[in-house]
Amino acid sequence: RSSQVAAGIRRSASLLKRFQREVRITARLEHASIVPLYDSGLMPDGRPFYVMRRVSVRPLIELIERANGIDERLALLPNVLAAADAIAHAHKRGVIHRDLKPANILVGELGETVVIDWGLAKVVDEEEPEPDSFEPRLPSDSLQTQAGAVFGTPGFMSPEQARGEDLSPRSDVFALGATLYQMLSGRPPVKTPARRLRPPLPAAATSSSAPPRSGCSAAAAWR
Repeated sequence: RSSQVAAGIRRSASLLKRFQREVRITARLEHASIVPLYDSGLMPDGRPFYVMRRVSVRPLIELIERANGIDERLALLPNVLAAADAIAHAHKRGVIHRDLKPANILVGELGETVVIDWGLAKVVDEEEPEPDSFEPRLPSDSLQTQAGAVFGTPGFMSPEQARGEDLSPRSDVFALGATLYQMLSGRPPVKTPARRLRPPLPAAATSSSAPPRSGCSAAAAWR
């Protein structure tokens, strides 16, 4: 198991609500390709935490970039199909991921697939938490927008998502198609700046840039 705590979240009511919402969303998803949530609560000093299974993985984007030709990329097709199955499970539970892309699909040492980064997920018919003055700015490689406007990654967002319109599971299907395109062609379907549109919450995931190692954490790091 791996436990991570949120150090700077107590000042912001909206950050705490988003954290709690991500815990609720992850807890309702029980699928072989979604890292299970074991526990959550508050530390003695009031910081929220949750505990998830540790996994040893590589991001799919890394495997695509390292693949030598179409034959090696085609070997990754079962991982994309497994991710699609996990997303179908989430849709049945009323959850839209909103940020599917090769960097958010992890491949384990034995070929297992894990869909990560449910921090942007949307529960159908549930309102977004409103931001407050204590929410931190995003890193320089991210784009920050008005609350409820546009969340996601340029190049993998559906047209309605890029326009900030109400979303349905079809937006995730679009992102899966874009991911499949990149797996087959070796390049993203649309060239965009490597930036991301999202609310100011880190993802419930491992770092996609970290090298694979035994016991790689699949929990969120809230700092």
